[in-house]
Amino acid sequence: MLSIVLLLTAGCVDLSRPALAKHYYLLDAAPKPADPPPAHDVAIRVTGIEVSAPFSERTLVYRLDQARYEADFYN
Repeated sequence: MLSIVLLLTAGCVDLSRPALAKHYYLLDAAPKPADPPPAHDVAIRVTGIEVSAPFSERTLVYRLDQARYEADFYN
């Protein structure tokens, strides 16, 4: 029984192709120079944020042109 399962699953694996490597990036923004204090003391509170479906994943999303985007699973 085990040999049959091994034979069936062996056809699903392509060992000649190397595994794709994921790349991870750290985005680090340099601090801006100190701005002068605001003219009045006002604060706002943001309580909820919704992200559009194409951008809600953990992948990088590239903007190809005005209306086309592409998600890159491996980066």
